[in-house]
Amino acid sequence: MKPPFEITTTLGRQDAHITAVIHGPSGAGKTYLSRTTGQTESTLILSVENGLLSLRDVEIAAVELGGWEELRQMFGWLSQQKPQPYTWVIVDSISELAESLLNNLKEQSRDPRQAYGEMQDSVVRFVRAVRSLPCNVVLLAKQERLQDDQGRMLYAPSFPGKRLSQAIPYLVDEVLALIPNQDEETGQMKPYLQCHPDSSYTAKDRSGRLGLHEPANLAAIYRKINGGKTDV
Repeated sequence: MKPPFEITTTLGRQDAHITAVIHGPSGAGKTYLSRTTGQTESTLILSVENGLLSLRDVEIAAVELGGWEELRQMFGWLSQQKPQPYTWVIVDSISELAESLLNNLKEQSRDPRQAYGEMQDSVVRFVRAVRSLPCNVVLLAKQERLQDDQGRMLYAPSFPGKRLSQAIPYLVDEVLALIPNQDEETGQMKPYLQCHPDSSYTAKDRSGRLGLHEPANLAAIYRKINGGKTDV
């Protein structure tokens, strides 16, 4: 009997785009990563933190958002564009937007638990929808220390509510920790990305192609994940 759906193979499969959460402390250079896509002419930054000063010497399309509803409207618009005009969309930051949404919901509800639940459901639905966009999507996030299931205190993406902080990493391809680092020779800051978990950081690499530490360069990350492929 013929199977009801087409059966394909996983051999040699390449994903044309990636979805990533990058978390790091304030001042580590998360926003600065936007200039490392290698395709700044087709990069879009959706900013809610008014923190675009670090990009003042490079021309990148940007939209300053007032809150969660404006983010949803922008992604609704992006999902309707054919062909897709952007190869990279960077949200700065998903943590700030989730906190803004929670504050709005608290004002509308007498039950804080209901507000938290609605916020968490909305953010999860959004991240799931993001994966269907035909472009690379990077969700920048604040960082905090959280206790994992084994009782360890790890640096992880910061979201309102422990359940959301635990759920989001399962929904994306990459969870990368941006770690500040000072070059011993030059004395200049040279952050790097941690791509696998250890006793200090929450991270993951679904591609299996990234090392423990990689340069803080989105174009290099994309090329390595896609086996040297440069086109989106």
